Amino acid sequence: MDSELTVHRARGTCAYRSVVALICGLICVGQATVGLGDPDGGPTVEAGHKDIVFPGSYTTDYVVSDGVLAPGATGVVIATCPTESTVVGGGFKTHEDVVVISQYKAGNGWLGDAWNTGAESHVFSSYAVCLFEAPHASTTLVYGEVEIAGGENGRAVATCPSGTIVTGGGFNAYPTGDLLPYVSSRTETGEAWYSWAKNLTRSTRTHQAFAVCLSGTGGSTRSVLSLPVWLSPGASSGVKPECGYGEVVTSGGYGSNDEINVYSSWGPRSMVQIVQNEWWIDAVSTSSTTDRYFWGTVTCATLGIFADGFESGDTTQWSVSVP
Repeated sequence: MDSELTVHRARGTCAYRSVVALICGLICVGQATVGLGDPDGGPTVEAGHKDIVFPGSYTTDYVVSDGVLAPGATGVVIATCPTESTVVGGGFKTHEDVVVISQYKAGNGWLGDAWNTGAESHVFSSYAVCLFEAPHASTTLVYGEVEIAGGENGRAVATCPSGTIVTGGGFNAYPTGDLLPYVSSRTETGEAWYSWAKNLTRSTRTHQAFAVCLSGTGGSTRSVLSLPVWLSPGASSGVKPECGYGEVVTSGGYGSNDEINVYSSWGPRSMVQIVQNEWWIDAVSTSSTTDRYFWGTVTCATLGIFADGFESGDTTQWSVSVP
């Protein structure tokens, strides 16, 4: 397997302000003025302002590893983040004849398991999204599962523990060909990841959702959805939801009807290669009679250094946690 690390990193645009602050010794956040102050006593701020976030210089980038699947074959490909970074999410990219069975965090990387249903060999790529410049960051993997009766659909949810934030997620739809996963995304509220699957057999099967949970950075994530795209039978198309100003991409996901095969879900990237804030999703309709739709999601993180303190007279003494 070949692996390469791209040179363009998705940087939160607040990072520049953070560097300036270190040089100048002054940041203005809302109405509160924060100075570096006495190095032995910590910075001070105006009274009445809490939960101030100093912008961090975190960046994300992806590592990609490739494998070739022969007709009818299954295969596992793992992309591993560099030692100076932390995996926060991942995705995949392949041909529309290939069905992704599983994807989730594996060590400090991202695992993809896929099945080639076509008559020709196809490349299957796993993408690991790696967080840089965050030496105290760490991620853990949690899962939730659901029993799905034969011929039915089911939803599994994995919830991150208190004090962590969800940055990515995936699913396990093993054994091959028994379950068809068609939704994998961050929940709209709470710190969790969910996945829907259809049981294609007559017997009960177990479907799992996985969540990647980040600690050591502070901040939060949110999910941005694309507009839905309708596909006629056999048609394919793509979407690319993007994060906002000052955010970094940590992962992406998708949702669809159960007669859609999502064959690519990867990033971060950008057409202009300046700020990589997009996630790309491609899908094909497997229906022979009815129009079907899908949408894409991107998980966007605002990460930073948190200052926690208490009110005391005219000024407040703050304790700053620097990841």
